[in-house]
Amino acid sequence: MNVGYNMGSAYYHLGKFRKVIESYQKALQINPQKSEVYSNLFELKLTQKKPFDEVLERKYIELFQDKREIFIKYEILKILEALYFDKRYILSANEWDKKYQGVGLVDWGWDELDEWIGAMDDSDKKSQLLEAVMVFKGHI
Repeated sequence: MNVGYNMGSAYYHLGKFRKVIESYQKALQINPQKSEVYSNLFELKLTQKKPFDEVLERKYIELFQDKREIFIKYEILKILEALYFDKRYILSANEWDKKYQGVGLVDWGWDELDEWIGAMDDSDKKSQLLEAVMVFKGHI
């Protein structure tokens, strides 16, 4: 990885989310091929209850849509974003499960997403998200 990525991760643990975004953006300037940086930015947006950055999404899709083992993470986050914001996405969690049958989630940490969902007050939304996450965790 690079310094921008490491700084972003450190800022995340300190709860300095604006600094996380700045550091990750710097990391992408240094190396725009680091899929983990994009995934972390998408996850941060989601856990901060904000929609994904459309420009960043387009770049990610352009770079990684043909790389199944990488794109799997984006689609998880996109499904969760759609559920949270009551939007439509091309896949449901069950359709995702069929699409990625046999593909494992390597090095995926669930702590931030579990914490985000656990803190929700809306029991219907929480239930939907937990149900989807259980499908995804079946690929660990």
